[in-house]
Formats: sequence, C-alpha cells, structure tokens
Amino acid sequence: MPSVQGQEAERRCTTERAMRAGTRTVPADTVRELGAALAPGCAIAAVLVEHVWAGVLEEAVSRTGGKALSFVAVTQLGELAPALVKAAHGTDA
Repeated sequence: MPSVQGQEAERRCTTERAMRAGTRTVPADTVRELGAALAPGCAIAAVLVEHVWAGVLEEAVSRTGGKALSFVAVTQLGELAPALVKAAHGTDA
C-alpha cells in the first residue's frame, strides 16, 4: 500500500498533468477553469450515464441535498464544460 506522501505526490502529478494537457474528454482550458473556480478542498463530480438511470440518480442527488446539474445526451464530458464551470462557480447552469 502506498504511503500517504506517495498518494499525495501521485495526486499532485495527475492534477498537474490534467491542468497542462486536459483529459481524454475534457480540454486543458476547461480543467484549468474548473480548478480556478473551486475553493481549496472543494470538488466537482461529473458522471456520464445512460439516460435510463437519470431519474434514479437525480432523486439520489436531491435526497442528499445536492443539485443535479443536467441530464443531457452528450458523447464527451467536454461538451458539458460550460455547465460544469457555472456549477463550480455556484451559479445555475
């Protein structure tokens, strides 16, 4: 099992790589914009799911006090970039 320091170093390296080059589905500019919008220690999660699960997921998010950003047909997470950035800033999509 990696040490806590090793895990932190790996996370830092992964974050720096994403900030520099983006991910497979999210451009680097979007990653940087999301990072700038979030307060230290905060996070945002985006999940692409088949639409039949949307209702169940939306209900679960609501029950836990969260707010569903959107359930739309997209082929890549990057297509949701503007809505993700708005959510990270705490504004409505």
